[in-house]
Amino acid sequence: MKLIRALMNFILRVIFGVAALICIAEFLKNQGISTIVGVNELSLVTVGTLGFSGIFLLYGIVLWQNL
Repeated sequence: MKLIRALMNFILRVIFGVAALICIAEFLKNQGISTIVGVNELSLVTVGTLGFSGIFLLYGIVLWQNL
């Protein structure tokens, strides 16, 4: 039962995280900023594990690389 709850929590984090990544990418694109985080397996695991702080981590890494 605890494993199922943890798996459901992970899946919900992934779903909401991907939605947030897509929304942020669209917002930045409309602002003329080309810095976006791609949706791939690594970003899904990061967002699923860390939640919304994982989104900030991914964008922080991308911004750090663009300095």
